[in-house]
Amino acid sequence: MNFLIIVLSVLVLITIVNKILMRHYNPFMLDRDKHLLIIGDSHTKYAFNDKILNNVCNMSYNADSYFYTYVKMKQIVELNPQIDTVFISFSIHNIHKCIEDMWLFNKSHLHDRLKLYLPMLDFEDFRFLFKIDKSELISSCFGQILFPLYIKLEKKRFGGYEDLKYNNLKNELEKLESDGIWKEYISFEESEIETKYLIKTINLCKSHNKVVVLVNTPLHKSLNDRQENLYQFYNDYFSDILFYDFSKIEMKDEYFGDLVHLNSLGSTYFSGLIEKDRLFKLNNARSHNILYTKPE
Repeated sequence: MNFLIIVLSVLVLITIVNKILMRHYNPFMLDRDKHLLIIGDSHTKYAFNDKILNNVCNMSYNADSYFYTYVKMKQIVELNPQIDTVFISFSIHNIHKCIEDMWLFNKSHLHDRLKLYLPMLDFEDFRFLFKIDKSELISSCFGQILFPLYIKLEKKRFGGYEDLKYNNLKNELEKLESDGIWKEYISFEESEIETKYLIKTINLCKSHNKVVVLVNTPLHKSLNDRQENLYQFYNDYFSDILFYDFSKIEMKDEYFGDLVHLNSLGSTYFSGLIEKDRLFKLNNARSHNILYTKPE
C-alpha cells in the first residue's frame, strides 16, 4: 500500500512539473498578428501554406483525430485571444467509423500521441482514454519522465504546415483502377466518437467567440465527385456552421502528392490563389462558389 502511494505521488509530481514545462515551452502560443487558425489532419497540414497566407497559423498534424483537435483547441483558445476565426479540417474520412481503428484506437498511434499530449489532458480526457486503452494510458503515465525531452525537441509534432515532397499519385490512380474506390467513399458509417469531438471543438470555439468554418481541401478529380455522404452528414448535423468546400477546385495532377494531399507545388498554388482572391472572406467564398450551401 505504501509503495502504491509513493508511485502515485511521483506520477502526480511529474505531471505537475510537465504542466509547468508545457507553459514554458508552449507550442500553442501563437504570434499576435495571427488571427485565423487552421487545425485538423494532414489534408489541411499540407494544403495551407501559412508562409504565403497572411495572418494565418496552420496547426494541423498528420492523422489527428478530432479528439486531439479538441485537446489542442483547449490550449489555443486560452492563450490566443487574437484568434477570431478557426478553420477545421472536414472531409469524409474524418467522420467515418473506419478512422477509429486506423487512428484513435490504434495502439502505436495512441502511444505516439500520449507521450506528447498527456500533460494537457483533463479528467474527462483521461476517462475517455481509459475506456479506449487503460494499459496504454497507464504506461504513458510512467513514460512522462521523458516529456521534457519531447516538448523541447518535438514542438512541431503538435502541428504546423510542411511541404509534402513525395509523389505517389500515379501508384494510387493505378490502385484505384484495379481495387476500386476507397471504403469511406463506397458506404458511410458515422463515427459517433469523431462526431462528438467535432461538436465539442465547435462549441468550445463558440464559447470563446470564435467564428468556426469547416473546410474541405482540394481532392483529385477521381474523388471529388464522390462526396455525397459528406454533404449529407453536414446537412444533418452542421448546416448552421460555415462550410468552405475547396474539394472541386480545378487543380493539375502535378499539384497532388496523392489523391487527397497537395504537394509543395500544389500548396503554393492553392495558398497563393486563396490570398490573391481573398477566398477566406465570406463574400468572396460565396461569389467563387467555395461556400457550400444546403440544397433547398
